[in-house]
Amino acid sequence: MNSLRNEIEHNESIIREREEDFQNIESQIVDINTIFRELHYMVNEQGEHLDLIETQIEDAHLKVQVGNQNLTTANNLDKKGRNVMCLILIIVLGIAAAITILLVVLKSLNIF
Repeated sequence: MNSLRNEIEHNESIIREREEDFQNIESQIVDINTIFRELHYMVNEQGEHLDLIETQIEDAHLKVQVGNQNLTTANNLDKKGRNVMCLILIIVLGIAAAITILLVVLKSLNIF
């Protein structure tokens, strides 16, 4: 009877240990589930950040293209402005030369 009692106590002890092991496993599974949920949240958040970065890169690319077009336009206008200034200078010099020649001719004729 005593040996039966010892065997029952031993079996109950083994059952308690197994129950504790199952509870530990359950707790670890819950912890793993929590980790995977947090990982899922972080991955989604990083995806949103990547989408935002991609949008900002596309915007920057478009702005750089517009900037290049503006620089080309400004360069062309600058060249045209220089051409116009050269033409005005030539006209002014031509008028000045014509006036100078006219004055020299008038002075040589003693009209002036």
